[in-house]
Amino acid sequence: MIINLLISLFVIVPGFVNQGPKIDGKMENIWNRATVVSHFTQMIPDEGKPASESTNVYIMTDNKNLYVFFKCYADKTKLVNEIRKWDNPFGDAVKLYLDTFGDKRTCYDFIVSSAGTQGDAIITKGGEVANGSWNGIWFASSRITNYGYSVEMKIPFKSIKYRRGKWGIQFARYIPHNENNAEELCYWIPVKRYPGFRISKFAVLDSINPEVKGLNLEVNPVGTVKYNNNIKFNGGLDISYKPNDMLNFDVTVNPDYAQIEADPFNINLTRYALYLEEKRPFFVNGQELFTLNDNSSMGLGGIKVLYTRNIGKVINDTTIVTIQLGSKIMAKGNGFEGDIMYVKTGKAGLEPSAHYIASKWEKLIVPGLTTGLIYTGKESENAYTRILTLENSFIKGYNNLIFQGSYADSVGSKGKGCYFNWSYMNPLLILGITAKYIDSTYNINEIGYNTSKGKDFLFSAGHIFLPENRSITKLGLIGSYYRGKEWSDKNFSQSGNLSMSLNTRNNNNFNIFFAYNDVFIAVDTAIIHYKGTEEKLEINSYISKYLSLYYGMNISYNYNYYANHIGYIARLVTNISYKPYPNLSINLLLNGIPYWLENASLKDVIRIKSIENMYLIANPTVSYYISPKLMFELRGEMIWNENIKRIYKYRVNPLFAYNLSPKSWLYFVYALSKSYNSINNVYETTTNVGEIKLRYLLYF
Repeated sequence: MIINLLISLFVIVPGFVNQGPKIDGKMENIWNRATVVSHFTQMIPDEGKPASESTNVYIMTDNKNLYVFFKCYADKTKLVNEIRKWDNPFGDAVKLYLDTFGDKRTCYDFIVSSAGTQGDAIITKGGEVANGSWNGIWFASSRITNYGYSVEMKIPFKSIKYRRGKWGIQFARYIPHNENNAEELCYWIPVKRYPGFRISKFAVLDSINPEVKGLNLEVNPVGTVKYNNNIKFNGGLDISYKPNDMLNFDVTVNPDYAQIEADPFNINLTRYALYLEEKRPFFVNGQELFTLNDNSSMGLGGIKVLYTRNIGKVINDTTIVTIQLGSKIMAKGNGFEGDIMYVKTGKAGLEPSAHYIASKWEKLIVPGLTTGLIYTGKESENAYTRILTLENSFIKGYNNLIFQGSYADSVGSKGKGCYFNWSYMNPLLILGITAKYIDSTYNINEIGYNTSKGKDFLFSAGHIFLPENRSITKLGLIGSYYRGKEWSDKNFSQSGNLSMSLNTRNNNNFNIFFAYNDVFIAVDTAIIHYKGTEEKLEINSYISKYLSLYYGMNISYNYNYYANHIGYIARLVTNISYKPYPNLSINLLLNGIPYWLENASLKDVIRIKSIENMYLIANPTVSYYISPKLMFELRGEMIWNENIKRIYKYRVNPLFAYNLSPKSWLYFVYALSKSYNSINNVYETTTNVGEIKLRYLLYF
């Protein structure tokens, strides 16, 4: 057995075997030939101190796979061992990070819980951006033992992109309740809270020279049977081909982009369209390259030149724009990476057939500095939108700097957009400066997503206290000043705000926010000027291993675009999660959106009087996990409208899912939704559909 080989230099040469072990969570004798590392260090709660529990990690390879075994010592009375679905591990867990190109910018993230739930992601921008939608082909098993628990992993070389020779590697372990009943995150290579996780600090995994044979071809046929008044059969095909370590081709034909999970109901009280999360596999795969490594807590948010929810969208909640064909080419080499996507949509109603193109090529200039060129566009009959964007990013030490310069032409309407963000975060000082400029003629929302058009500036400064006591782990204070205007608003709006965050050792987190706003906005032809405050409170409490609670409250005095007047608006959120058994989870998400009459006072808000209307939204979810691969889930949604004094919409959505093998799923889904018809005083069915969907991976 090789113990901590070259650990002083943080270089690992894995052990080599001709035939790998069986992946069952048991330590077989073959693991005696592995390289072993240990001695993890806490990042939280006590940065720099040794981990409270010992962890030994064993690493070895054969010609086709990388094998990793975690031996985790633990107090089993504190072990949180709960079964969850893929990409949603919960409780005690371990992580393996692999920088397979050794470029210190991108890595794979593999996580396995003590209950055997797997999750994976791709982390980019040096450690700033994670794409949890990526799903790899790899195998793992866990086992509760007399010393704690074990995790065994197998990563096939042909399932990942890599370059032979030297990789980067890091290990982590998450302990929900350590010996002091505190949440603990520890790493093998020590990680500081500030600037945080960095791929550039990984150890070296040396002598990776696999002899992989195969076509590196994934064929994913998809078949669906849908019942909606009649039975409809459909099928599609997804193909992924990796001819070498640097290129990847994806093609999808007649895809079924039906979402297993529906978008939640929301009331939009702002002047901008709601931003919806992308959940369709073809679009989320590789989207991390288009994601800006922007610290949203210290900035206004960059320009989103690609918003894939515009592709294959639903028009007026009734007409679906079908996607006929999609293809991608992804490349990664020495210091560069790129992605080209093409999608063709069909005609739907008044929406003509369209061609969508998105491409980004990014190059590492010097360590920490990257520059990228992005083109996104939509072409249809008699209309087009074309956007060219230059993006630069610099990450070094505690500094993170971003610049975007963009030019758009939408049917002759030409305009520019610029974005700059600099943030500095160390244990003593937090600083941030953001500036944004968007022309009134910069129209990108056919393919991208943009809200305000005008000038914006934000300055933030704060301090993080890390007290060395047994109750508080972090106290943060940040103040900021905002000044900005839309072109139609004529005058500048201003805002000053102060936020405080407090984290405790027993997993309770508190956030408080206060702002004073002086606002000018244009509504139709009038300029409206008002002054008001905004208050926000968030409480996140991990009460026990069985029960957790989140509560959020936001009250502001603002212009209500839904009711077309100035007034008080509130958003109240409560999320209760109860886990009575390791394989059963009951979750209740409650949203309250009340808004008050124009002449209502703060006293009326406190006394809950003069409410113009209020929506109450309840989303209950019951999840039962027969195993990490087999689950049943029942989701629901009920929406109460105070004006009509009744539930006016509700939805029931049972789901059965079976993970046959990596990237292979069988779904049974049913959705029933009804809306209240006030004229006839009845509930009318708006959705009544059942679907069976099979996606199976053939891997060559």
